[in-house]
Amino acid sequence: AKDVLLKLFDADAEYSADTLEDIYDQLEKAGKLVLSEDVTDELAGDVLGAIARQEDLNGRIRRNVMDTRRAVSFMMRAKMLNAEQFEEARQILRDIESLDNHTAFLFDKINFLMDATVGFININQNKIIKIFSVASVALLPPTLIASIYGMNFQFMPELDKTWGYPFALALMVASALVHGSVRLAAFTPERLVDAQVRGLMQRLSLSADAQIDAGFPGQRAARVRLVTHDGREDVFFQPNRKGDPEDPLTDADLDGKFIELAAPVIGDAPARALLQQLWQLELATQLP
Repeated sequence: AKDVLLKLFDADAEYSADTLEDIYDQLEKAGKLVLSEDVTDELAGDVLGAIARQEDLNGRIRRNVMDTRRAVSFMMRAKMLNAEQFEEARQILRDIESLDNHTAFLFDKINFLMDATVGFININQNKIIKIFSVASVALLPPTLIASIYGMNFQFMPELDKTWGYPFALALMVASALVHGSVRLAAFTPERLVDAQVRGLMQRLSLSADAQIDAGFPGQRAARVRLVTHDGREDVFFQPNRKGDPEDPLTDADLDGKFIELAAPVIGDAPARALLQQLWQLELATQLP
């Protein structure tokens, strides 16, 4: 019976050794994936799952060999074995000792692969944060302007002037007629003193429209009436502001606005490259 028990313990050690070899092979495959040049978040997640499974299996093997060692040691201490059986038990203990060292080595390898995989995930996340940081810097100037004029101070020099609001409206209309649009460039020092714009402003008149005022603030509309020198009259009614939910910006509008805001900060070429990445952000599995 003792011979059979020792044979079972020896077979158990052999089984544990084979399992540890399989664990090492699986960790080698995971290591090649982790140390490849292209580690996506999806791949890193799969690798983490594989590493966790091998870590659990390695822990089970370590516990198994510990139980086997205790059983064999008990038989040797209790003097239950003859000389030949005692020598066989000593050989089993030597095998178990080598297995114990190998499980410790595998735990170190598992910890290294785990740290490396998590590190690549952090790198990918930092790349995404970098893009949003650059975008935040590009949008800082308009945010600053909106923040200043959104403050609820009672005394702001421009707002205290009766001509401030009409002057701003007239400036925007005149700039749109002369330059085709009213964007940030319309408020540069050069545009503000442009002779053509200033001359056109003198021929503009502003008045409140009772019908439009009645719809405010639920609807922000405007009506423009243009009278030419030969007496012809054209009227244009804009029911909503461009960019409101009722009249959203097109992709081309968004592209133009982004380039206008970002290019002065990071340069035209980097701004266009960043714009392409932002449009494809939700489809990207990895960012460069």
